[in-house]
Amino acid sequence: MDTQDTQDKESQRLEKFFRARERARDAYRNNFNNDFDTLNTDEQIEYFKRRGIKFERYSEDKAKTFMLESTYFFKLKTFATNFLTDSDTNTFINLDFAQLRDVSILDYRLRSLITYLSSNIEHALRIRFNRVLEHFDDDSDEATRPYIEYRRKTNPRYDINRELSRSIYTSNLIQQYDFAQMKPIWLLWETTDFHTLILSYQSYIYSKNLSDIIDSLFRPARKIRNAAAHHNSVLIPTRQEKYNYSNLYYLANIFIPWSESHENEENEHLARADVIRTIMHEQMISQFASLLLVHVNLVASTAVRHSAVREVKEFLSRLTYHWDWYHDESNNCPVLTRKLEAIKVLLESFCSFMNALDNDALSDDEQLLLLPPTARDDTAEILRYTEDCFIDDVRNDIHTLNERDDEEYANEPQMIEEDEEQAEEQTVQLSEEEMLAEIMRQIEEIKHDESRA
Repeated sequence: MDTQDTQDKESQRLEKFFRARERARDAYRNNFNNDFDTLNTDEQIEYFKRRGIKFERYSEDKAKTFMLESTYFFKLKTFATNFLTDSDTNTFINLDFAQLRDVSILDYRLRSLITYLSSNIEHALRIRFNRVLEHFDDDSDEATRPYIEYRRKTNPRYDINRELSRSIYTSNLIQQYDFAQMKPIWLLWETTDFHTLILSYQSYIYSKNLSDIIDSLFRPARKIRNAAAHHNSVLIPTRQEKYNYSNLYYLANIFIPWSESHENEENEHLARADVIRTIMHEQMISQFASLLLVHVNLVASTAVRHSAVREVKEFLSRLTYHWDWYHDESNNCPVLTRKLEAIKVLLESFCSFMNALDNDALSDDEQLLLLPPTARDDTAEILRYTEDCFIDDVRNDIHTLNERDDEEYANEPQMIEEDEEQAEEQTVQLSEEEMLAEIMRQIEEIKHDESRA
């Protein structure tokens, strides 16, 4: 690729960034009521009441205190997009402020759990990378070469020095190698972001003709890690991502245990298949399931695993505190309920898996989830086996569920990656709350692009 091609790509990237920024600004100007900027707490409460939100389970005075001390108006409006509205009056159906408060707390606690598990994963990935290097007895300098070669395939002018994050905590490390032609791999571990760590690790093991069974899960796991780290709400409606997560579905089928009860066995199988279907259809759940499976595969320390189980059980206790609110006859947030049910099953599966691991009670299939880097052909063969298991175990049950829910899940998702430019040009008519959620997401993207630019 010549210099002109590189410059054209850079121009296209900047043009794409400016278009995204203008769309966010236009959406704000055209679809958002700027009067919200000046509402005080009493006026915000009145706005909620006009939108049909009740204050029966949680008083107005308590709500004001909560909004002043624990959260803010725009965050609660974003969470309100989970709940059904009357199309004629544009008011929420059977929504109490207590539910908004509960979702905001669950969201915060879930993001804290995601951040904790992600920290374990990042440390464990460095440990695995180090073990692989020791196995091949490679110099740390040469271990960086596959990553640099990979980056220069798309950018011949790539300079690794630009990826080293300089701060008071890393400057001394970086300065020691300022004039080194090839940086040691551990310098990347200590001074770059999670994305670079993943790519450098994968580039190296691919150069040795190895791969991990969780290779395709790093990307979705990193996405939900970034969302939690950047204070993005995760328990909100999300756009479906067109990305091939098929390996995730196959591994999740092994990860989620079968019910030990043989009463109503058919219903138990359908309930299990419904969770896997939620993983297939809900982007946030796909990413969360990926995070748990990556943690299962990478984290080898027994102490860290036990600590993770304690954190998970603590979150489960809070998750089920108001469980009946999301499962009564007048359920006003079916999509959110489905997400919470999937999160509950996934976390219970995590605890069950760790308990079986401690007691040497894992099945042969479950032990596949712990595999270290393996020859690429062998990894592909194992994934084909897990696909066969998926077909035998749940595919027919998912078809049964799809036929039963003819409107909501009439068709299985087409797991293809759309062209980014085409996806960006698509426009959807959004409600006020959905537009707010979309604006907040785009603003975060703009901030991220600006920081990288």
